Amino acid sequence: MSETGRVKWFSDRKGYGFIERSNGEDVFIHFSAIQADGFRSLTEGDLVSFDLVETPKGWQASNVVKTRERRHSGQLSRPAGICDAIRLTAEIGVE
Repeated sequence: MSETGRVKWFSDRKGYGFIERSNGEDVFIHFSAIQADGFRSLTEGDLVSFDLVETPKGWQASNVVKTRERRHSGQLSRPAGICDAIRLTAEIGVE
C-alpha cells in the first residue's frame, strides 16, 4: 500500500520521526526505512512516498522515498543592511 505524505519532524540524533499522511494521521518512521545511499535523513516538510506496515504499536512507514524537497514559504528574506539603518535613523529623527 503506497502512500504519500509530508515529514512532520525527524531527528537525526534519535534516528526517527513522523510523517503526516494526507488524512492528517501521523505515521512513525525509523531511519532504517529510508531508501537512500549514505546518511539516511529527512527534513521537516519533505514530501515522501512510503508503504504502511501495521505493528503492535500502530502504523509505521517502510520503503520511504523522498519525492521532493521541503516546500519553501515563498517569501524572500534579505539581510538587514544600510537601508534599514537609514530608515531607522529617519524614523527616530537622528541626523
